[in-house]
Amino acid sequence: MSRFRFLALALLTIGFSACLNSTAPEYATVENTEFAQSLGVDLSASTKTEVGVYYRDIVVGTGPVIAPLQDSYMFYHAYLSNGTEFDKHLPPTPAHFTTGQGTLIPGFEIGLEGMRVGGRRQILVPPALAYGMTDVTSNGVVIVPSNSVLVFDVTLTDAAGGNGTTTP
Repeated sequence: MSRFRFLALALLTIGFSACLNSTAPEYATVENTEFAQSLGVDLSASTKTEVGVYYRDIVVGTGPVIAPLQDSYMFYHAYLSNGTEFDKHLPPTPAHFTTGQGTLIPGFEIGLEGMRVGGRRQILVPPALAYGMTDVTSNGVVIVPSNSVLVFDVTLTDAAGGNGTTTP
């Protein structure tokens, strides 16, 4: 009987260990990502948030600071780490958005915190705070592959709830 107990204990241990040895994919990190030189990413000059989003003010604005639940406006370029642009919003009309409502990817919102009108900021978003392990597609074409670190170049034009044309 003790052999049976030993065998049962051994099988339970092996089964439990197998459960702990997960084959789930790991998220990419900003630190372990190679960026295209054209993006001008400089982690040593960037600020890292507690959750792994990096940001760097290229131009520090002099206007109001962006605030949650406030109408704000910006121009932006969005890139994959290899330099491929997957989205943009250019002049003359800025994109309208409101932070704190869950309409933007979480890492992007985190990267905007503390930004001032008139500023230009680079934001690096890890996949865990972007689209995760899901491909983003348009008409069956993958626009953002799963597990992608994203790079945003943002110019904030208004954070005072105006019409998007405020200048600092």
